[in-house]
Amino acid sequence: MFHAGVKKVQFALNGTLSTFLDHDGATVRDGCDLAGLVLVGIGMPAVWTAAAITFQVSKDGVTFRDVFNVDGTEFKLTTPLADQFIPLAPLDTYGWRYIRLRSGLKSATVAQGAARVVDLITRDLHGRG
Repeated sequence: MFHAGVKKVQFALNGTLSTFLDHDGATVRDGCDLAGLVLVGIGMPAVWTAAAITFQVSKDGVTFRDVFNVDGTEFKLTTPLADQFIPLAPLDTYGWRYIRLRSGLKSATVAQGAARVVDLITRDLHGRG
């Protein structure tokens, strides 16, 4: 048995990069701390301005790097639909403690029309309970 969890990230009004929300809904930092967790899915909000989702990772929560596939293309979720769950198999974030999401591509960000909250579904890194 393993523990699953939900972390909330928010795209601020007309924002393109996510910020992390703590349990009280207050913004605490640019990146979501995955300490010991693996990202396994994303819950989309009821409203989403059409845009792909791309990712950035960081070891220290300060310096973020864009995530690319082995073929050199940007890793993306192509224009996910609003109000749906997207399973990831899990996104290989091993070794990276912080993650943040981008609305759009690195070269073509898309501002969200209003604040949006996306659920990051996580599980224990080792699948233990």
